[in-house]
Amino acid sequence: MGQRLRSIAAVILFCAVLPLYARSKKISEIEQTCQDIVAEFPNGPSRIFAGPDPWFEVDTPPPNALRNGSWAYVYAEGPSIRWLFVREVGPENAWLQDINYFYRQDGTLAKRQRSLSAFKSNVSIEAIEYYDANGNLIKDITHHHPLSGRHEDTSSFIDHEPPLFPTVADVPFSDDLELGSRLI
Repeated sequence: MGQRLRSIAAVILFCAVLPLYARSKKISEIEQTCQDIVAEFPNGPSRIFAGPDPWFEVDTPPPNALRNGSWAYVYAEGPSIRWLFVREVGPENAWLQDINYFYRQDGTLAKRQRSLSAFKSNVSIEAIEYYDANGNLIKDITHHHPLSGRHEDTSSFIDHEPPLFPTVADVPFSDDLELGSRLI
């Protein structure tokens, strides 16, 4: 009887661990894909957009651009976006958020990574989301901590949830990439 219970326990443990291993393997594959994408673009972004109402393409941002408004750096192979970096800056520089979107060859989102700094509330959030090819969330990881030595003031904290673009077609200016047009 003891041997049979140990066998059953081993099978249950195996069945419990197998999905975790499979999920871990998928995460590792996504991370490798993201590293490969970054390595594809050693010379920087293919195109730069300012926005968001409306988004328009610029040749180069002004010197202090990353401190004002919203900017999107597009890393693309032709019209196919592989990596999108978006920086959003809140009114009066109250908060700053950087979001990286990594897309598979088929145009589906593999990973969204964001870093939010809310200066008034002294809160920093780091979040990573992993998606399968069907757009299902596989795993999300979120950490928060104070920006400086003083305590976080969560009473004044507002989480500026970034937009989710599940596919390249959902990116607001993806049509402009296909046309190869310049809006200014």
